[in-house]
Amino acid sequence: MSGNKLATTFRVLISISRQAINHEAPSISNAQLPKIAEGISIDRVQAKPNTDENLLSKWRISLKTNTFDKLTNRELRKLSWEPEVTLESEYLRVLESRNLPLNRSLIKCLIYSILSDWGNVRGRSLQTYLIRKEQEGVNSSYLKKVSPFILTESGPLMTADFLISNMSSVQKAISEIFGITASTTLYAQSVMSMVIEQGHQKVLSDNFKERLWFYSEVLQYVNKETLLICLERVISAIDQSQNEGAKEELKKFILFHAHLGDPRLPGYEGNWPKEKVITKKVIEWLSQSDIKFFFELFIEKQSDRQGRKQFWLKFAHLAKGTRVIVSSHDQSRLARQITDMKQKSGTSNLFADLSDTSEKATVFMMDFGRLIVVEFSLSNHACYYYEPHGKFKYADRNKFWNTGKFSISDLKKKRLCNSPLTHRDGWEENFENILAGFGLRPNSERVGIK
Repeated sequence: MSGNKLATTFRVLISISRQAINHEAPSISNAQLPKIAEGISIDRVQAKPNTDENLLSKWRISLKTNTFDKLTNRELRKLSWEPEVTLESEYLRVLESRNLPLNRSLIKCLIYSILSDWGNVRGRSLQTYLIRKEQEGVNSSYLKKVSPFILTESGPLMTADFLISNMSSVQKAISEIFGITASTTLYAQSVMSMVIEQGHQKVLSDNFKERLWFYSEVLQYVNKETLLICLERVISAIDQSQNEGAKEELKKFILFHAHLGDPRLPGYEGNWPKEKVITKKVIEWLSQSDIKFFFELFIEKQSDRQGRKQFWLKFAHLAKGTRVIVSSHDQSRLARQITDMKQKSGTSNLFADLSDTSEKATVFMMDFGRLIVVEFSLSNHACYYYEPHGKFKYADRNKFWNTGKFSISDLKKKRLCNSPLTHRDGWEENFENILAGFGLRPNSERVGIK
């Protein structure tokens, strides 16, 4: 990502900042905002024409030599699309001296420059000019309609609220409100700072899937750390509401986003802050999905009579990584479901193949940091557990995420396991006591997870 996109310039004026600091972002009525833009009669959205380099050179010479009389009124109007020109105080002086009418087209050009230089001194001088003209009673219905968005302190906030209410991108909102297309990184950053303060409150709705554009839009204009703060708020809201549909859609978004991805995987862990709440929560969500997938699909006769899925879900918040090592028997039997899961997860790293063709059981390996647990799909197999500082081959992180085949003999190392655990009556209490000895305790809040 370019430095410009990562460089956030959240210019929040004092009256708004005080509320934002206290997490009390001001809110404009959603019902009112679309009406503000409704009245804007835009014949067409105008784009900046190609720069006339010869004319721009003529302006530079005039500026240097103070010979503006050599520029015609037509040329001045053509130059009004160039921020390099309109952001010069001399340009406004020439406009005033020639008494050129401030029509709709010229106002659009000046707004283009304001958006391009948002928050800087020269852009504010243009705002001051338009405010003065509005106070002098310039006859422009266009200026009257757009001025709340561009000439007031709450302009970025109003644009942000319009953007959220209409599920629009920044560029589309600018086109709809101002009737121009503009490269507006500085203005967009200011708008997105407002979106972040209040957008997460509105994004959780029945059409959550359609609102996921919001996060892609945020990442275009603000740094990733700000995006993660926003996502953390949404994740917290999803957890509290137990909105499973929203959770699934957000997981897909995270897994397929080039700047996010699965935080458990070596190729993506650098995208996430270590030991932060959001990283732990995303890993927990993904581990829950993997546990459900394994015990619901691979267990014989589709029945988990021993209750292993429910048991391990209570420890999902402690998992660092999971692997499903598929037997050739299950590879043939469940090929379609495995392919579907690979597509949903956006990666094949969850899966590996078992090299032993005679073994029918598929293996589920869970890395808890202090312990690595190996479960098998067939009930006649015990559960093996290994300490990471021992000689268990897959205690090595790189080998745990190995893309090659796994050997059953490496996964079943009795001499490295204190005592393989069987799933007989009372096994849950026995397992819990062993796990507790390694500092791994169940999350009681998740006992009822289905």
